[in-house]
Amino acid sequence: MNEKLKSEYEKLAKKYNLPSFEFMDGEFEISVLKVDESGILIKAILRMILSRLGTFLNYLEPVFNPSPSMHSMTEMNNLKEAEKEEVAALYKKISIIYHQILYKELENEKSIADFIRDFCKSWPTTKNEVIKSLKSIENAWKK
Repeated sequence: MNEKLKSEYEKLAKKYNLPSFEFMDGEFEISVLKVDESGILIKAILRMILSRLGTFLNYLEPVFNPSPSMHSMTEMNNLKEAEKEEVAALYKKISIIYHQILYKELENEKSIADFIRDFCKSWPTTKNEVIKSLKSIENAWKK
């Protein structure tokens, strides 16, 4: 465990009422950050969230934006229309958050912390939507 990172994060958490280090590490793997090498810590954490969301966008996109590949065609052809609509709505939701993070990184520490705090409150719901969509996609491959 990187005690220096945890200590620095806990200072931010106390100052801005952020989620616990354990929550942030469990959801966004912030323990890989190195305080002396990651730049401004609050921005590095924001980039970890951005990275996680980008991964989900990459997994969801082939469902409704197929390329001429077996991968996307399998998913498109084996999902019900309602499932495709759910995936598209989730993709849009995550894309909005993704773009908010991109410009949020240009703002001050307090603004970034406020965003992270608010985002983390809604994250469990979004995460459950991601899990549901990924399970639907997995099931499409089983057909």
